[in-house]
Amino acid sequence: MYMSRKILFSIIILLLLLLSPQLAMLEPADEKSSAGAKSTACSGDICLSELFVNAVGPETDAVGPSDWTTGEWVEIHNSGTSSVDMTGWYLRDHYGNSNRQLDISISSSPVTVVWPQNAQNLLLAAGDYMVVARNGDGGSCGFCMTNGQGVVELHNSVGSKVHEATWSTSVSQGDSLIEGSSATTDWQPSSSITPGQANNGGGSGNTGPTWNTSDLRVSEVLADAWPSSDNDTFPGGEWVEIENTGISTINLSGWTIQDNVGNTLNLNATHLVDYATSDSIGPGEFRIVATNGMKSYGVFNNGGDSAYLINPAGEYVSAANYSNNGEIGHSFVSPPIGTGYWTTSLFPTPGQTNAVNVNGSSPLRLNEVMVNATNSGGLYPEGEWIELSHRGTNPSIDVTGWKIVTGTGQTLLLESSGSSHIVDRDIGAGNVIDAGSYVVIPASNNTEMFINGDTLSLLDNNGEIVDSVSWSSNPGENKTVIPSDPDLPSQQLTTSSWITPAGPNPNQISSSVNESAELRISEIMPDPIGSDSNLYPEGEWVEIVNVGNNTTSFQGWKLRAEGGGTTTLNSQSIPGIDESDPASWELESGEYLTVWKNGSGMTMRNSGSVISLVNPNGELTQTITYTLTPENGTLVEGFEAEGSWVPSPYPTPGIENPDFEDPYNGSTELVVSEVMPQCTAGDIGIEGDWVEIHNPTNSAINISRWIIASRDQTGSLDKVLVIRDTYLHHYSAGVEYQPSDWWNLGADEFAVVIPENNALLSNFNEVLELRDPNGDIRQEISWSSSENCRSLEGDAGAWNEPWLNTMWPTPGEENPAPTPWNTDDPVWFTRIMPGQVHNRDNEFLEITNMGNSIVNLGGWQLVRTKSDGTTNSAVFSTLILQPGEAVALSQNAANLSEDGGINAIDMDEVMDYTLWMYDSGATMQLVSPDGIVADTVAYGSTTTNVTGWNGPAVSTPPANFQGLIFMRGDGCNEMNDTNTSADWEIKWIRLGASLFCDSGVFSTTGSLEPMASPDGSLYQFMEWLDGTTNDLHIHAYELMSEDIVAKLVQLSQADINITVIIEEDPVEESEDLVKVRGMAYEMHTAGITVYWMGTPRGENAPPAPYQYIHSKVAVKDDNSVWIGSGNVKSSTFPPSNWSSNRDWGLIINSEDVAQLFLTRMIWDENSSHKHLISYDPDDSETGKPIGWTSYGPTGLDPIPPETPIIPITGDFSGEVFTCPDDCMNGMIGLLDSADTSIELSLQGFDMGWHWGFGDENPLIPAIERALQRGVAVRLLLNGYYVTYDNDIRETVNHFNNQWNRTDGYDATAILMSPAERIVKLHNKGVIVDGESVLISSINWNSNAILRNREMGVVIHNTELAQWYLNSFEEDWNRIDDFTDTDGDNMPDSWEMAHGLNRTSSIVPGSPIPEQSHDFDGDGLDNLKEMNVTSDPHNPDTDGDCLNDLDELMFATLAGISSSDAIHFTDADNDGVPDGEETECGASLVGNGENGEDENEETSVGPKIPEADDPLDSTAARVLLGIVGLAMIALVFALVAVLLSGREHAKGIVTDELLEISESSQDDEFDSISSESETSEPILEEQPSSDEPQIISSRDNAVGRHDGVHGAPLLDGAQFGEWTPQQVQDALNAGWTAEQLRDYYEGKEE
Repeated sequence: MYMSRKILFSIIILLLLLLSPQLAMLEPADEKSSAGAKSTACSGDICLSELFVNAVGPETDAVGPSDWTTGEWVEIHNSGTSSVDMTGWYLRDHYGNSNRQLDISISSSPVTVVWPQNAQNLLLAAGDYMVVARNGDGGSCGFCMTNGQGVVELHNSVGSKVHEATWSTSVSQGDSLIEGSSATTDWQPSSSITPGQANNGGGSGNTGPTWNTSDLRVSEVLADAWPSSDNDTFPGGEWVEIENTGISTINLSGWTIQDNVGNTLNLNATHLVDYATSDSIGPGEFRIVATNGMKSYGVFNNGGDSAYLINPAGEYVSAANYSNNGEIGHSFVSPPIGTGYWTTSLFPTPGQTNAVNVNGSSPLRLNEVMVNATNSGGLYPEGEWIELSHRGTNPSIDVTGWKIVTGTGQTLLLESSGSSHIVDRDIGAGNVIDAGSYVVIPASNNTEMFINGDTLSLLDNNGEIVDSVSWSSNPGENKTVIPSDPDLPSQQLTTSSWITPAGPNPNQISSSVNESAELRISEIMPDPIGSDSNLYPEGEWVEIVNVGNNTTSFQGWKLRAEGGGTTTLNSQSIPGIDESDPASWELESGEYLTVWKNGSGMTMRNSGSVISLVNPNGELTQTITYTLTPENGTLVEGFEAEGSWVPSPYPTPGIENPDFEDPYNGSTELVVSEVMPQCTAGDIGIEGDWVEIHNPTNSAINISRWIIASRDQTGSLDKVLVIRDTYLHHYSAGVEYQPSDWWNLGADEFAVVIPENNALLSNFNEVLELRDPNGDIRQEISWSSSENCRSLEGDAGAWNEPWLNTMWPTPGEENPAPTPWNTDDPVWFTRIMPGQVHNRDNEFLEITNMGNSIVNLGGWQLVRTKSDGTTNSAVFSTLILQPGEAVALSQNAANLSEDGGINAIDMDEVMDYTLWMYDSGATMQLVSPDGIVADTVAYGSTTTNVTGWNGPAVSTPPANFQGLIFMRGDGCNEMNDTNTSADWEIKWIRLGASLFCDSGVFSTTGSLEPMASPDGSLYQFMEWLDGTTNDLHIHAYELMSEDIVAKLVQLSQADINITVIIEEDPVEESEDLVKVRGMAYEMHTAGITVYWMGTPRGENAPPAPYQYIHSKVAVKDDNSVWIGSGNVKSSTFPPSNWSSNRDWGLIINSEDVAQLFLTRMIWDENSSHKHLISYDPDDSETGKPIGWTSYGPTGLDPIPPETPIIPITGDFSGEVFTCPDDCMNGMIGLLDSADTSIELSLQGFDMGWHWGFGDENPLIPAIERALQRGVAVRLLLNGYYVTYDNDIRETVNHFNNQWNRTDGYDATAILMSPAERIVKLHNKGVIVDGESVLISSINWNSNAILRNREMGVVIHNTELAQWYLNSFEEDWNRIDDFTDTDGDNMPDSWEMAHGLNRTSSIVPGSPIPEQSHDFDGDGLDNLKEMNVTSDPHNPDTDGDCLNDLDELMFATLAGISSSDAIHFTDADNDGVPDGEETECGASLVGNGENGEDENEETSVGPKIPEADDPLDSTAARVLLGIVGLAMIALVFALVAVLLSGREHAKGIVTDELLEISESSQDDEFDSISSESETSEPILEEQPSSDEPQIISSRDNAVGRHDGVHGAPLLDGAQFGEWTPQQVQDALNAGWTAEQLRDYYEGKEE
């Protein structure tokens, strides 16, 4: 074994030496790779598909189809079903920043898209490939791919990363990289490069179509012909226009046009228009390639296609790609370079320059279009028509030769043969259109406009396009479309409020009045409270006044609004008048009349509109325009400018308007000082929205007619509120009062504006304006988000800075200001998670106000320092932290909340820059405005030479970095600030895991009922379940006991609410997994709420926070708890008298304790947790098993405990443990409390795992501290798996050899012997000082404490502890004929009977283990003594003067059994005592004790043969080499398993104690933990010896030789009837092989 270790160690060293040159050759680890970047699965249809990273030559050389190996390139593939515009997409390399960015472009220099060649746009069609390269830009590397250990990221046009490829090995020159078998592993080299086509792994093969340059290009495509069919003959049908952009004529013979599916138009007499005239195309010339009857439905797909121009060599030279966004009859033309799909032209221009540009210099405009006339095709004014307007002032324009062209190319002449086609106008005559005038042109029968969308272009007499308009939807029958801004060319038209042929559009009308008319509009209410259409006395209204000197009648008068419809002045609009009474129609001089909408058709737009007053003759007597519409406020005519309509101080329907100052000349220093966007159920005395205004001056300000206006996300005015007494609440010194002159706001006073409808302010993305009475904006404020009942404040002069939370709301008072930061009130980082999960930007850091004062972080900086010393910082705009308050900041707070249940704030909401954290490491600092570093944390690989940090950075624990949360202290109450990694290297948790900080301590009164399976455990548990009356919660690793499941079903049918959480993927054989799933189905079907705790579902789901749920706990009726160490199955709860495990359980009847357990269990039952999955019977993996047959109870009655258990009642205290939250601290605290004794009854106790950040298992030093205090520690360990779990021996040896033998502590460890009904020890129990006992599911290994969900409870009660101590003593004192604690192949029972040490094979002062010692000097070591049943302390067991070794020789020679020779004085029954017969052994031939025979060469004293070194053979050494390599592979495999989240492979033993099935009675038992290195016994002193040393007692555990005499050297068959053991006994006695052979042959003769 010693030699094996040396050889194995040498092999490992050799491998490391061989690998070191390759490791040294790797390029320096960059920031990205050092962060542990790994390939990610592509998140869309556009993905990286092949990388060429090691070019043959300079990496940045030009590359293309002629030679794909001369430069680096990246291939991208569209695996979707539709084309994608790659504009704005880019690549990043291993540095991952914008300075290393490669834009995907065909407009940069050089062009980065090298495939397809000469691409005209950046459309990547479905199924196609694109190759991107530096393409000869030379110079120092910007975007570069390293030959070994690199990263390439693909980002979309909004900057989101959609794919990442990594590689870790050096790539041979000329090889490419392609994705491996898994999307998240490194990409693999391929010797076959396939740019532009699917990866095939071998041969250069076809690289797709070849592209080349040419002066020919496709310039226009008509794919959907109209009015002809697609396959008509030109000028009908489909066609493609090509252009010669060069200076030479090109012959078109052999050239073709091809679509996406291979349909081909040959440029011949069939398809090339005017082919008979010429088969060539001259410089600057256009030629048309037409379908001309090819195929029944034409060639090109109307829904989207491509037209490729291909030269006679088969090379692609140009392409047109279009989608289905075109209109029938409209052509497509090339877009601006690099902007994607081809666009629709203004109208088709076959053989001519494309119609794409508008020269808007002419004042003549297309002003109004009747698209959908009632009498379509009829004469004007019944049919369609087009209005032109002259928007200039001078001169007039002669439109002779002008025309209008539709989007399909139909032409409408403005005159023909000198005759004008103008049919209507306001002024002028003939073909001349005067400045400021309007004319109408009727649409002719051959000019059809598409109702649902079309384009009209106005061309002057030179063919120049001077205006173009379009619409995209049907405006409705007999409605027109008009430009939203008639003064600009190329307008998108919108529906007009009413038709105005030969006149200005409604939006072109300005206020005007006919001075001779006596009736005038005096006040309008466009935006009343509630619906504008409400009936009288609500809704819109207009006030009219008689300004004449005489009474006048209003009968027949009307109001008309741009918003649509008219209102006639009658009894409907003026309730109360009698239409039959002429006097009712009269309005006296100076009298006012209110006209209500009251169901009429007129609508006044709140955004601004035009209202006209029309007399009975249909003449407009007054037109008013307005823009600003206050909510529940009115507009009146202003005094400053004629025709201006301004807010009134307050509404006055039917009476004279109030006086006010216009223009306003008062102070403009009024400010908004605080806003409350939302408040429901608050405690500040005001519900809903409010705005606080403040007069910061020394004199009063008249606030009447001041305006508060909000804008929506488009920037348009949304709500407008005029400040008036109805909304205003005055405050002075914080006290509300209502003055009579409400409009005066005193010096330094505050007022609060509370809108009537609580809808002035938006909760999110709001812009608010404060305007003075003249309408001028005096203040603008904004915010992106708000919280309920949290008001906002900001700098009144900093319009661009968003407002943030105040410290607390103070309506009517000065806002609270934080006091300057007091360094005695620390502000710390308390949690950080640098490793985002699945690229969801959910990394975060948490800042906590640890002091006693409010802290405003406004102006503070968050500073990040990278490993190279470079820094970035972000400044807080504001962030208020109350004392003790913590806030998490994340790039994506929504994702963080969804993935981990952590409430956070988006960094960009409270800082001017989103400062993410590097995976590889960084230093983060929190710096106050005066430059004081409040806190620093450094993690990973980073510089630590910064203020506020000492020593190395916080190390990364041995765990998956994604979703790993670093915590200061224990994350709860234990937090320090030493500015070192020690502050942070205590504990970590995973995203989505709980963190209970309630200590779990309790002191209560109740009853306790202990359990120890298999004795009555099922009986006790079933009785406990029977007592349930309302609710039951069960959390277990497995729940598969037929009897218990049947009981739960029965309870559910009795209307008991039951919730069950069980492990989704327990480590079980397939047969038992079926049972787990089936039992879940049974419970679900019975109405029980069943959850799996397992792997979160979904593509971007985070990793599970727990490896397994391993708890075994239940709570009933909120007042009683069961907790145990065994699973809910027959291995813990055996029916009848079945055998099972030794497990401890406990029933606790106490509402206090039950509530404490429920607090933690209810957290686990929160269905919003990603790792909690509702049971679905249809789930293919975890639902109802195929072929499942319902299981019923066993039918066997539960047997009560042999000794009735009387519950223990009275006072008791204790503590609840939950893993991984607080169980480690709780267990250590329990061990540290021991004064006299600790008893450990454990399924397993792994020594070789690490806690936290690589520190040793803290349970070991805790036990050692107890031993140093003189505490006696006994470990009872499960020995069921001792033959193949080395960790068991390691733990036993450490207790017995290190602590007991070497250190002298009172430590003892033994393996538990099984009993008739106890198969193995599955317990996790601890007893301390005979006063406290721990009952739990917590195995003493890494996975249970670090990653599993476990629960336990410590009870401090002497009576209870004594009960479990009795159970412990029963297990401790039980012995059998097989259990071997120290592994020396001598059972504990034999060693105890003969005074040997059962706990250790080490003999103090000797290198020889106990089994190899010969204490009585009879030539037999102790192991041999046991095998032959001799006395190890008596050299002559039977006292016949023949020592025990000679007895074996005598037995061989006499042909009798060894045992008979050892125990009988006349074993051969010949009447002569054996001692006398052999002269006390002297006559035995070859007896080494008789000395040498000097006269005979053959009688030379026998020399005990030395064993040959079993490793001397070549085969053995080769085998050891293979074993060494296998061990290295195993290490990597184990690391992979550890890092693989919850995944595990059947048959692979992991590092946790988990469950497997072992019993023929369907009893299930827990599996073992993984192998560990062999540990050597630690001796105080090892004297030198010529005998070979036994390195470990475990070397003999499987029956190897004792290291001196060797194994049998000869085959016993050579000696006939003698067995190999008899031969070996003779050799051990000193005989040589020759002596034996001579003796045997002589006897035969």
